[in-house]
Amino acid sequence: MRPAGEHPRPGTRVLCTAASSAPREGKEVLVQHLLVGEKDARLLVDLEKSIASGADLSDLAVEHSLCPSKENGGMLGWVRRGQMVPEFEEAAFSAPLNKVVRCKTKFGWHLVQVLSER
Repeated sequence: MRPAGEHPRPGTRVLCTAASSAPREGKEVLVQHLLVGEKDARLLVDLEKSIASGADLSDLAVEHSLCPSKENGGMLGWVRRGQMVPEFEEAAFSAPLNKVVRCKTKFGWHLVQVLSER
């Protein structure tokens, strides 16, 4: 587990974007996530339990995520509204800091963690 305030693999570029012309206004959030297939609900629950027991989402992303961001521990970097698919964006912009939340998109099931906002 990483100490509070320490962000794994900072400065990576945003992956899995849905729109090319994102709005420039508003807050940004620093997001990491992991992605499992739509039919992998059991794995999703197991990963949530591991995180609740102290496992680090970035370590689990490296091992289990289907997203190319797994190479960066699931780090998507700083994102603004309009850059991600709507379901992911809703989860990311409504999640409390450092709390892992789940959402489903056309890509599958995500565990999303917002590390910071600005």
